[in-house]
Amino acid sequence: MQVRTGSLSFAKAKDIGPRTSSATVVFEQNRRISQAVACLTGFSSEFSDGDGHQFGKLDVQLTNTVFENTVTVTATYGLRDNGESYDNNYQGTVYYAVLADELPV
Repeated sequence: MQVRTGSLSFAKAKDIGPRTSSATVVFEQNRRISQAVACLTGFSSEFSDGDGHQFGKLDVQLTNTVFENTVTVTATYGLRDNGESYDNNYQGTVYYAVLADELPV
């Protein structure tokens, strides 16, 4: 089993959410991934501009897809106050680890 770590950053934004971002993790070239899982290892999340908004809903999710010797990790991230819309600036980072089983080609 191989393990790779990484992070996906979400720049300051508002009026959109939840947002997605992806990264491709490359494993050894002469191997093929038989199965993989992306695990959430941490996150940072904040309302930007120090406005002191009340926490309403935080959405952090990970999914992954496997193709040959690569795993694409997709993070979904959203932060809003008690309202129903993402009308405040927010930003954050999602940290992950990919655990993958490899087979020789």
